[in-house]
Amino acid sequence: MTKDRVVPARMARAPRAMTRRTVVRNAAVALAMLAGGLAAASRGALAQVVRVSKAVAQYQGHPNNGQRCGLCAHYRFPFGCARVRGFVSLHGWCTLYTPRG
Repeated sequence: MTKDRVVPARMARAPRAMTRRTVVRNAAVALAMLAGGLAAASRGALAQVVRVSKAVAQYQGHPNNGQRCGLCAHYRFPFGCARVRGFVSLHGWCTLYTPRG
């Protein structure tokens, strides 16, 4: 008295054969994922620039001969700088000034 078990259709399928096309496609996807991961990791490493204090940067709260933080490549709107720690005024200036270009 053995009962025949009913196997669902999704389990009855035979496993797919590994074709050359499948191998190449999977390798290309893996390579693209690896390249994307490396690119993201390198951007993160480059973004971690050492930030210095205002005293080291010789920060002042007013422009210097037309140069001001708002025109600098390191300024991050509204009150930040990629190189100087703390609050940085749009109208301030420091020795790390680099014109946007």
